Amino acid sequence: MTTLLALAPFLAACGHDCVGVCEEAQDGNCTYISSPCDQVCGAVETIGPCEDDLDAYLGCLGGPGDVCDSQCGSKEINLYACISAFCESNPSDGACADLADLL
Repeated sequence: MTTLLALAPFLAACGHDCVGVCEEAQDGNCTYISSPCDQVCGAVETIGPCEDDLDAYLGCLGGPGDVCDSQCGSKEINLYACISAFCESNPSDGACADLADLL
């Protein structure tokens, strides 16, 4: 699941849609995600127990500047840890299975 750290630059924030930010990151070569953004975003956004961490991370990404220039490392790490813990405890969860296939 270490590839989940690659989620960083493509999640949505403050008026940005997840897919748009993902595509911006792909265009800027600042993500390892090569899978379709709508599929990756759909999976990440359904992991309910990580909602607070996701909101904090998305709020950071919504700051000024280019998505590839964001400085959201600690919030990214917290989100990654939450998703990893959730998926390790719930390996058959649809979102976790989707992420494993997409990343």
